[in-house]
Amino acid sequence: MNNHEDFKISAREVSHIPVYLNEVTATKPNLNPLIYHINKYPLLQWADVYKFILQGTCGWNHLSKFGDIQQLKDYLERELNEAESPMMIDEFFELLDNRTELGRVNLRVWKYQYGTDIESLWNLIIKAEDGMSKEPDLFKERWSNLLSLVEEGRILFPEGGKKSLERWFRIVAEISTASEDVNQIPLISHSPLFRKTYKPSYRLVKKSDLSIFLSEFEKTRKQME
Repeated sequence: MNNHEDFKISAREVSHIPVYLNEVTATKPNLNPLIYHINKYPLLQWADVYKFILQGTCGWNHLSKFGDIQQLKDYLERELNEAESPMMIDEFFELLDNRTELGRVNLRVWKYQYGTDIESLWNLIIKAEDGMSKEPDLFKERWSNLLSLVEEGRILFPEGGKKSLERWFRIVAEISTASEDVNQIPLISHSPLFRKTYKPSYRLVKKSDLSIFLSEFEKTRKQME
């Protein structure tokens, strides 16, 4: 069995192992986007942590695996049209990584504030790929940082999940070390519990691009008053 086959098996296991913060780390969640994420979503699992790091460091580099550009745009339009009212926990934008500035724009909040015209959002999604590296160096760095947080006891897990997680950490480290392109790092779905509880519905954009859009939108709105 190769590492990618091992990855699929291990990914299913960690999709049911919860993530915790120690008491000290939980009091300062804003210092690190990942810590903030774990603190905000207490029912997330280790698969969700992997997805957070992958999206924050690699962006939409895997888009081609989901279809051509028109299919992706059509899917966005359909998902935005079907989006329900925002949930209490929803934020408009959640930062994934300080260096790439990538983050998740919540589609429920976007629809509530800006309607279902997808062109502005689609432009932000496409623009998010500008300047993104195809090399997996940042993913490897963030994965190493995660392991350090675990070793320091700042991020915790149930004792019963130790063997599964140690295997998972090793497999991901081996795959990322052997990868020369971010597309060689495998994708993963949100854990069943995360999907059921938080109903993730978002797209990735860059913080700076979003700030420009919001500023221009507000300027246009005031001119029309």
